[in-house]
Amino acid sequence: MKYFIKRDVCADFGAFEIYDETGIEKYLAEFSKSKRSRKIIIHSADETFVKIRCLSVSNIIACNINAGGKKMRILMGVNRNELVCICSGVNWKICGNIAQKSFSVQDVDNTVIAVQKRVFSSTESYELDVYSPSNELLSISVAVCINMLNTVDNPVRQAV
Repeated sequence: MKYFIKRDVCADFGAFEIYDETGIEKYLAEFSKSKRSRKIIIHSADETFVKIRCLSVSNIIACNINAGGKKMRILMGVNRNELVCICSGVNWKICGNIAQKSFSVQDVDNTVIAVQKRVFSSTESYELDVYSPSNELLSISVAVCINMLNTVDNPVRQAV
């Protein structure tokens, strides 16, 4: 299934609109921020699908994801001037250029679960191909967490 993730610059604390391949908005990822953490809710008009809590400690961001009964954690940080993501709770690895938001999510046996690439447009947009329908919500959640880096938290990149 193909999705398009677009940054919503009009939202107060940040949001991503997630469209299916026909152009219909399927999900909305909205961010709220407290003193110690950030909460992300991925929902449709009438149902919440995913809850994410992100904590920032030093130069590491930990995102705890609860998606339809499935749980996982992503640790994101800088190692030797490279942005690195480590998954726990699932046997996944994230490969590619995470800083450029062009990456793939792979299972432990190198089966590709999802691939994201940047779409060239006037707004910050990404194309996410999900190859594992049973992991659709987790794949979208991982993409939202990674896309949040240096966009939602960086006021310079939030210009309208």
